[in-house]
Amino acid sequence: MPWVHLDDGLSLYYTRFPFAEDKSRSTIVFLHPSARDASFMPQFADPLLNSKYNLVAFDMPYEGKTRTPPFPGKYPYSSISQTIFKALEVLGIEEAYIWGSGPSGIVALNIAAHRPSAVKGLIISSIYSPVDIPETREFFEEAKREFSAGTDFPIDTLHLIVNKFYGDYIDGPTLQGITDFVEAQFNKGDTGFLPIAWSAILDRPPLSQAIIDNLTMPILFIQGTNDTMFPPESCAEVYAKSLTATKPEVAILEGAPHYLSATHTEKVDKLASDFLARVESGCA
Repeated sequence: MPWVHLDDGLSLYYTRFPFAEDKSRSTIVFLHPSARDASFMPQFADPLLNSKYNLVAFDMPYEGKTRTPPFPGKYPYSSISQTIFKALEVLGIEEAYIWGSGPSGIVALNIAAHRPSAVKGLIISSIYSPVDIPETREFFEEAKREFSAGTDFPIDTLHLIVNKFYGDYIDGPTLQGITDFVEAQFNKGDTGFLPIAWSAILDRPPLSQAIIDNLTMPILFIQGTNDTMFPPESCAEVYAKSLTATKPEVAILEGAPHYLSATHTEKVDKLASDFLARVESGCA
């Protein structure tokens, strides 16, 4: 698969469907959540989306096959947003829908705020909260301490974290795959992915007025009632009330956990497909 080669030794890995862009279709750009890669987005396999739109997904900076300079110590939401936009320019994508999940939802908001003419609309699933939730911060700070405390891999703590993200919607092979990946990163210490994951959660920027004022495009927030990390009333609903220059739609899925794009794919894709159809027809 190809890379987009940018400045400063950064090469962004991406995949697309169809491989040759269909100019008659609008494009959806997928930004995967933290600790995953572009293959996390099952939407590529859904005819509701791949039969109507050009689909592009990147491995985010510091993740997957993307090649980046050393991590700066704090998750650089703003510079990552600039990197994604530059990659779209290189690929010749002048306008697109952006679909962000988890911390990538914040990245998507930044892209749209700074380049509104390039963003037809936003789909934001499982976004992190714009302000701290004390219980969530305490949980992840304690988890970070346990992962940093010694040489023994804290598998029980990892399983608690996985439960926060997936709830009961995870099978044995998936759990084992996540465990193997995280243990490999744990063994790399400060050079692995874990410092990046902790920072993405614990160093989130507030929703600035500059972003609020520039978000005028159609926006759909999707979140689950069983998202115990970032519940809808602290996240999607807060964002929606803050964005006064547009009227975001908020869809709350009953029983869905945080990573609902993976656990409730069919329902999420239907919500997204209906939203996109409304935007395309000028009804959103």
